[in-house]
Amino acid sequence: QAWRLTSANTYFALSKTYPPILPVASCLEDEEIENAATFRSKGRIPILSWKRKGCECALMRSSQPMSGMMQRKRNSCDEKIIHHLAASSGDRKEVFIADVRPQVNAVANMAKG
Repeated sequence: QAWRLTSANTYFALSKTYPPILPVASCLEDEEIENAATFRSKGRIPILSWKRKGCECALMRSSQPMSGMMQRKRNSCDEKIIHHLAASSGDRKEVFIADVRPQVNAVANMAKG
């Protein structure tokens, strides 16, 4: 089983904009999810949004990481989520990340860190 439901966001402890029950990678412990949430804007960790039955492709959503423009900070728990997505994507082992924000917002958010 590649995915599981977690109640880590009960009482909206991680993100006020996500539901209390979240679909996440089964390899993640709740402590890792909580840690990754500190690295994402508004605690919006990458969560499963859609998965076609019988297909290894998944659609996830999240906010941008708070890596900063100059510091280029990293978070191992956040990276573990992305690695799991790649590992669960079948033979291709690829992840396509699309930033759909207007460019001015992306640059401003990166500068804020």
